[in-house]
Amino acid sequence: MAFEYSRLLSSEFLQGMTDTGTLTACTTISTTYSHQTSGDAFLIRWISPVSQTSGSFTAYLWCIAATGSPTANIQLYNGPTSSDDPDRAEGSGSGLGTQGSNVSLTANTWTTFTLTNVTLVEGQTYWLVCDIKSGTSFTMAERSALDSLGSANDDWMRGADTTSGLTTDPGLSTTGIPPAVFKFDGGELMGNPYVSSRSHSSNTNDRGFRFTPTEDIVVSGIRFPGTSSTTRAFAIYNGASQIASTTLDYYNMQRAGCARFDPVTLTGGTTYDVVVENYSGNSSTGTIFEMDGGVGATVPADVAACLPAPDYARVEGATPGSYTATSDEGIAMCIILDNNPAIAGGGGGGGLKLAGRGGLAG
Repeated sequence: MAFEYSRLLSSEFLQGMTDTGTLTACTTISTTYSHQTSGDAFLIRWISPVSQTSGSFTAYLWCIAATGSPTANIQLYNGPTSSDDPDRAEGSGSGLGTQGSNVSLTANTWTTFTLTNVTLVEGQTYWLVCDIKSGTSFTMAERSALDSLGSANDDWMRGADTTSGLTTDPGLSTTGIPPAVFKFDGGELMGNPYVSSRSHSSNTNDRGFRFTPTEDIVVSGIRFPGTSSTTRAFAIYNGASQIASTTLDYYNMQRAGCARFDPVTLTGGTTYDVVVENYSGNSSTGTIFEMDGGVGATVPADVAACLPAPDYARVEGATPGSYTATSDEGIAMCIILDNNPAIAGGGGGGGLKLAGRGGLAG
């Protein structure tokens, strides 16, 4: 069977998470923010995936540091008009919706902010502004360890900060995807639930991820951006049954971590484990992404539900069919879609969202 991706890679889609970065704090937020006038704020520029009228909006943000018992709140602003600077929020307006109560901040925790009476238009750009209301100072995570700088996901959601009330450009080009999850009035979720990262424990276990595609998809390869001289093969399992596999050549073991196999159809509604296996010796290869910041922080239910795909989880173990799944962790690994078969009565297939950051869950 010919590879669909052979035509200038025109049909190739990487599905999963492969970009690693560094958890980065915004500038210290310590002075009162006045929109387009003065002050400090943590910012997220984002594009709404839904429309809603006078509905609720919830934002979950990761606080890195809090000094002097600070409290904070959020406000939403429309994106720029033709008379505004394109790299800032609208220059006029009092913000969207009604703020909830100010929220006390604690370091290394997910913090929940709420707004009501928020009207949004699908596809429109908005700015979230988080500023200090009392206390000394705080910092939020502006960029997570699960990065995607340079991809389309940056346009969906990107972190930044200002110390000038957004009277100057906030420097979006140097930041990436923050650990942040938004919940809309209809229950939809958008965002990136992963905060920190760590290396895999040194062992010979298979390692990868579990997911359930929503529709039939055709896959023809796997990418695992952690290479090792002990890596031997990639495989896909349904329980203990092997669906596809490929043995890595020396170059891929040492450098690329990417291999192809004859295209195979994964059936929608069926759960699969995508793994690196057959390690010849102990290896710590593989970046693991964590929702709890690596400190055991409580993960809100909405954050935990903002997954790249149904049943997505990191898996590890020695025996296919008996892997241990950890639902609040991910791994830097993806499958390569070769084709999307047509859905009966519809117009395409569906598998993993792009890291669960730009699309919708729920």
